[in-house]
Amino acid sequence: MRQRRDAVTEAQHYIQQQPTVGVDETGFQQRNGDGQNATKTSGWLWVAVRPLIQSFQVILSRAIAVINHL
Repeated sequence: MRQRRDAVTEAQHYIQQQPTVGVDETGFQQRNGDGQNATKTSGWLWVAVRPLIQSFQVILSRAIAVINHL
Protein backbone atom coordinates (compact mmCIF):
# COMPACT_ATOMS: atom_id res chain seq x y z
CA MET A 1 0.00 0.00 0.00
CA ARG A 2 2.86 2.39 0.78
CA GLN A 3 4.31 1.93 -2.71
CA ARG A 4 0.95 2.84 -4.21
CA ARG A 5 0.77 6.03 -2.11
CA ASP A 6 4.32 6.91 -3.14
CA ALA A 7 3.46 6.40 -6.83
CA VAL A 8 0.34 8.58 -6.54
CA THR A 9 2.28 11.31 -4.73
CA GLU A 10 5.03 11.18 -7.35
CA ALA A 11 2.50 11.42 -10.20
CA GLN A 12 0.75 14.38 -8.57
CA HIS A 13 4.07 16.15 -8.01
CA TYR A 14 5.06 15.56 -11.64
CA ILE A 15 1.76 16.99 -12.91
CA GLN A 16 2.01 20.04 -10.64
CA GLN A 17 5.46 20.85 -12.09
CA GLN A 18 4.29 20.87 -15.72
CA PRO A 19 3.74 24.17 -17.57
CA THR A 20 0.44 22.97 -19.08
CA VAL A 21 -1.97 20.31 -17.88
CA GLY A 22 -5.33 19.22 -19.27
CA VAL A 23 -7.90 19.28 -16.46
CA ASP A 24 -11.56 18.27 -16.51
CA GLU A 25 -14.26 17.25 -14.09
CA THR A 26 -17.53 15.39 -14.25
CA GLY A 27 -20.25 14.74 -11.69
CA PHE A 28 -19.68 11.64 -9.59
CA GLN A 29 -22.24 10.36 -7.11
CA GLN A 30 -20.43 10.12 -3.79
CA ARG A 31 -22.18 8.50 -0.87
CA ASN A 32 -20.85 8.31 2.68
CA GLY A 33 -19.07 4.95 2.69
CA ASP A 34 -15.91 6.34 4.25
CA GLY A 35 -17.71 8.59 6.75
CA GLN A 36 -16.26 11.76 5.21
CA ASN A 37 -19.47 12.89 3.47
CA ALA A 38 -22.26 12.87 6.05
CA THR A 39 -24.32 15.40 4.04
CA LYS A 40 -23.97 13.23 0.92
CA THR A 41 -22.71 16.16 -1.14
CA SER A 42 -22.35 15.45 -4.85
CA GLY A 43 -18.80 14.61 -5.72
CA TRP A 44 -16.70 15.42 -8.75
CA LEU A 45 -14.33 13.11 -10.57
CA TRP A 46 -11.36 15.30 -11.48
CA VAL A 47 -8.70 14.28 -13.98
CA ALA A 48 -5.38 15.97 -14.70
CA VAL A 49 -3.74 14.73 -17.90
CA ARG A 50 -0.24 14.84 -19.36
CA PRO A 51 1.00 12.55 -22.14
CA LEU A 52 2.83 10.23 -19.70
CA ILE A 53 0.79 10.60 -16.49
CA GLN A 54 -2.88 10.90 -15.60
CA SER A 55 -4.23 11.59 -12.13
CA PHE A 56 -7.82 10.92 -11.07
CA GLN A 57 -9.39 12.07 -7.82
CA VAL A 58 -12.92 12.25 -6.42
CA ILE A 59 -13.33 15.55 -4.60
CA LEU A 60 -16.47 17.00 -3.02
CA SER A 61 -15.92 20.41 -4.59
CA ARG A 62 -16.00 21.90 -8.04
CA ALA A 63 -14.24 25.11 -6.93
CA ILE A 64 -11.34 26.53 -8.91
CA ALA A 65 -9.06 25.93 -5.91
CA VAL A 66 -9.28 22.19 -6.61
CA ILE A 67 -7.13 22.65 -9.71
CA ASN A 68 -4.21 23.77 -7.55
CA HIS A 69 -4.62 20.63 -5.43
CA LEU A 70 -4.50 18.23 -8.36
